[in-house]
Amino acid sequence: MKWHDKLSRQAQRPWFKTTSRFTTPLLAGVMGLDAHRKTNQQFWKSMPDFQFKVVNIAANGDFVATELVGAGTSTGPTELPGRDPIPPTGRRVEFGLAGFFRVDSDGLIAEERYYHDRMALLQQLNS
Repeated sequence: MKWHDKLSRQAQRPWFKTTSRFTTPLLAGVMGLDAHRKTNQQFWKSMPDFQFKVVNIAANGDFVATELVGAGTSTGPTELPGRDPIPPTGRRVEFGLAGFFRVDSDGLIAEERYYHDRMALLQQLNS
């Protein structure tokens, strides 16, 4: 089982509240757990070797912020909301991300929000 399959299954586990809010503001229309899961599955199909590297992490009360770098190789069509799929390029891409989380009093993730450098991703795929 690939790591992203595990992560997708983990999103169904008890550390996420059933009412958790998942949003990716830079990906228009990606709101809620089902949309979040679908977008992630589509992306991981395009880059099965995609991995996150944690650069920084900070927490204050119920809020956690992370700075990440994501990298992978384009081997399938990259589907991003709001545009036509990008055919596989065989190129390795690397781009910055930021993830923000709110954890409830039971230690469950109540909110998750990601921002990423979409322009860097698109430039590397299309160069």
